[in-house]
Amino acid sequence: MRGCVHIYNMMAMHEEAVALALQIDPELAMAEADKVEDDEDLRKKLWLMVAKHVIEQEKGTKGENIRKAIAFLKETYGLLKIEDILPFFPDFALIDDFKEAICSSLDDYNKQIEQLKQEMNDATHGADNIRNDISALAQRYVVVDRDEDCGVRRRKILAIDGDYRMASGYTAVGTMAPFYVFPCGHAYQCISSGIHTGFA
Repeated sequence: MRGCVHIYNMMAMHEEAVALALQIDPELAMAEADKVEDDEDLRKKLWLMVAKHVIEQEKGTKGENIRKAIAFLKETYGLLKIEDILPFFPDFALIDDFKEAICSSLDDYNKQIEQLKQEMNDATHGADNIRNDISALAQRYVVVDRDEDCGVRRRKILAIDGDYRMASGYTAVGTMAPFYVFPCGHAYQCISSGIHTGFA
């Protein structure tokens, strides 16, 4: 039967492998359930199969069964919570018997909530920074000196129709070649084949 469990596992028939392993040894079933790593939902489903079997097979006193169930939860490394295995207990089980486990689970949820709040605050702060940057960019400008040269062509940026005619009080009516001015102060004039990018 152990060989059959191994064959099921090799065929990726994990549910069948765990179901058969439970008839042999719960420890073997746990090992089979733990082999699934790339499918969290399937892995949880397999562990729930093991949990249901373990809880239903316990023949000890109520307190012993609960202690064993809590110990079992620790073996799942956080994959299962107390609320996942509560349906496997009888309806007449007292909630007081699970008080410690429930409080621990609530503490974990509280930590997750606090972490999510912090992530939301960080995201809000980041969004505010982006809005401020966009607002600042909308107001940003660069003053281009009338004698400014293209960083590549060494031609006057404000030249019109090939002539340098920009002077104080002079209004240009010709065609000015497009150009780019960067925050560092460098300016580059465009040509028909695109902007010059021959700078470091």
